[in-house]
Amino acid sequence: MIRNKLSDYHSKPESRSQENIMAESSSIDRTDQTSGVNIEEIGRRGEHIFQEWGNYQRIDFHKNDQSLETFAVSFRNTTKRTDYEISLPDLGKIAVDVKVLKLHTTYGDFILDAEEIHKQKSFQRKFQVPVWFAIIPRNGLQYRTFYWVSLNYILDQIQPKHSQYGPFYPISRKDCITVGWDDGIEKLFKISIK
Repeated sequence: MIRNKLSDYHSKPESRSQENIMAESSSIDRTDQTSGVNIEEIGRRGEHIFQEWGNYQRIDFHKNDQSLETFAVSFRNTTKRTDYEISLPDLGKIAVDVKVLKLHTTYGDFILDAEEIHKQKSFQRKFQVPVWFAIIPRNGLQYRTFYWVSLNYILDQIQPKHSQYGPFYPISRKDCITVGWDDGIEKLFKISIK
């Protein structure tokens, strides 16, 4: 039901000429070398901004407990749960993973690790809830703008690339739906929710 609506909102992506994108994997080092800031702390700040936006927009959401003891042993190393679930009137639920990522200005892309994409795909399949990424540029936390892209769109429309760190998905801002502080979540589906 939601999957059909998700596929309607995106136009076909432009041709990609970025064959030489070099990914800087956030899983390699937990500290950003350029600023010395702990990546986990940056992620928490991004989640806090997301919660503030959700409350400001009066969106029904809950944050998922990320502790290991709340997740089945059979899912470990194969499935990654999202940060939030959102209830949408007349549409059901979506799962949202908030990401605070570097904007690779040379290419205009965000980099998502292929392993994480496959673990999120496993979550979506097992729990039958569409997964979305709400990406906040690391250098733009103060602007409170989210770049939303669905997992289905990534899997259907974006070709993985390879670097010395392994496979990754380059997510162009053109692939995303930009949602500002005053924009509601209905912008993702081109419908009226309120």
